[in-house]
Amino acid sequence: MAGWGNFRNCFGTVFYPETAQDVQKIVREPGACIAFGNGRSYGDSALGERIVYTRSLPPVFNFDAETGVLRCGAGVLFADILAKVIPLRWMLPVLPGTRYITVGGAIAANVHGKNQRTPNLLSHYLLDFQLVTETGDVQRCSRTQHPAVFWNTIGGMGRTGIITEARLQLVPLPSEWLEQRTELAADLAEVLTTLANNSTAEFAVAWLHPTRRTGRVFFAQFTTDASPTRPRTTRPLNIPFFAPNALLNRHTMRWYHHWYAWKNRPGVRRVPLEQYFFPLDGLLNWNRLYGRRGFVQYQACFPRAQALAGGAVLLDTLDKHGLMPFLVVLKQHHAPEPELVHGFVQDGFSLAIDLKPPRNWPQIIQDLDAVTAQFGGKIYAVKDASSSPGVIGLRHERLLGTKFASMQTGRYKR
Repeated sequence: MAGWGNFRNCFGTVFYPETAQDVQKIVREPGACIAFGNGRSYGDSALGERIVYTRSLPPVFNFDAETGVLRCGAGVLFADILAKVIPLRWMLPVLPGTRYITVGGAIAANVHGKNQRTPNLLSHYLLDFQLVTETGDVQRCSRTQHPAVFWNTIGGMGRTGIITEARLQLVPLPSEWLEQRTELAADLAEVLTTLANNSTAEFAVAWLHPTRRTGRVFFAQFTTDASPTRPRTTRPLNIPFFAPNALLNRHTMRWYHHWYAWKNRPGVRRVPLEQYFFPLDGLLNWNRLYGRRGFVQYQACFPRAQALAGGAVLLDTLDKHGLMPFLVVLKQHHAPEPELVHGFVQDGFSLAIDLKPPRNWPQIIQDLDAVTAQFGGKIYAVKDASSSPGVIGLRHERLLGTKFASMQTGRYKR
């Protein structure tokens, strides 16, 4: 099995539990195990010798349209939730870059969204969850029930147990359309300034041209039209096989970035919800475009005062090694809940950089990690495939037990 980046893979035993009792039996057997949802973790955080496939659990789905409280199974996809609650004028409060993730995986990664004015971490809206612990017991965890386990599980990448179901607080959906405003930015500094100075837009994300270092900042808020036409549903294209490894290279990507900059000219336009939040979901299995050798994403969040220097040196380090990023995306973040034990988000800005790792990747990752540490940054564990423990947003001394281990955990021990 492999992560979404196809950069690391493993051979292991895969279990397909059909009930929470099945999960308990698996956990009580000798050997460490790790939960695996829909395979959207980029690196090796959900890979191990014994893998518990949570998508085989019952797709529990109970939604209260009066209160907006959703109870669902850990293997339910965000896509499934949105398909059922959007017609009822509700939505998930935090939407990451893809809707094809499971609820259990979203909690383990504590996914974030493009929210600017409201909390952009899923933990803020998580009410409770059911967890199979390392002893095989079932615990209902919340801010008041087993709070230490609750906060260690959120963003802990599966190290405390296997989530079987959860309850989330959804938010009302004003419209299925957003008004998107695109602004130009001359350089990285202007991208960060533009993101920081806008306090009215509900959502924001930025794209940086990897070679020119110019940018586009995309602000959005829901339209106020009381009865707009519903967006037309389009069937996503599918990449049915792995592309040749050489398809994405400096030349093809240079043309792509020029086209993307031209396409996203400044101005205001109305876009469907799915187009703004999930731009890559229109191309199923897009990771196959990188070829069988795969790709990595290096996502670091720097403190606000250090973000410009840290981001610039990070990109300069890639230039020094002759690497051209295939994608650079920036977001603004605010201070997380103080109770959170794990997580890379801090009051500042994050850069997500997609790369095809060359043969000397171990040396490159050491240099990138050194830059991240120098400027007070942290790496997002769910995207990680190579980094050292010191820069990962996980507090290893607070992890509970050793029953739940992945290839990523094994890297930390070496």
